[in-house]
Amino acid sequence: MIDLHCHILPRIDDGARDLKTAFKMASIAVRDGIDTVVATPHILDVPLEMRKLRENVRKLNRLLVSRGIDVTLIPGAEVSPFAFAQINKIEDYTVNGSRYLLVEFPCLNIPEYFEDLLFNLLAKGMVPVLAHPERNSKIIENPSRIKNFLKNNVLIQITSGSITGLLGSKIKKCAEYMLENNLVDVVASDAHSARRRPPVLSEAYGRIKKRFGRDMAVALFYKNPKAIIQDKELIK
Repeated sequence: MIDLHCHILPRIDDGARDLKTAFKMASIAVRDGIDTVVATPHILDVPLEMRKLRENVRKLNRLLVSRGIDVTLIPGAEVSPFAFAQINKIEDYTVNGSRYLLVEFPCLNIPEYFEDLLFNLLAKGMVPVLAHPERNSKIIENPSRIKNFLKNNVLIQITSGSITGLLGSKIKKCAEYMLENNLVDVVASDAHSARRRPPVLSEAYGRIKKRFGRDMAVALFYKNPKAIIQDKELIK
């Protein structure tokens, strides 16, 4: 499986606090059946340089190889909508240098300018991937609101813990609505640690496979994230 959203880089954001934690997270991912992880540190009001983040990914990959941990890290980022005004070249923050940009969907309110932000990204030839909208309080109240943002190839990534119930029953219900209405393109862990929020996908994969079929499960955990990493079109 491919984990498209993971805060595994140590000492960058609220994810892995040190190298030891990063190693543990990588080991957990391997045991869970994940062979590729996109490192997606938060890009907030003071943007981190993507050049430095890529170098951190290269260093961590070398350390993982030296320890025999068989997982490959790919550079990416989770860009907050509040950071866009501070970023000169937003295309630098895409997943693996592709056209796909992981955009954080706020968990509370939806910014008034959010639709304009997505339109501007699309106008630049980029494809926004909305991270965990099922956890937004306004979307939870009315899940059909998410359809307002799904225009011109905007994609949705939901969190594996939302499907398993780890993040609560209301979020689980919202995630199920999106799955039932075929609105989801990718499932990822959004892992931040080795304990409370680890990089695991297999339980969510099993639940989706059982309820919605193998084809959907393979698309959400394998085919679609692979297409994003390789900068290819998703087949819907």
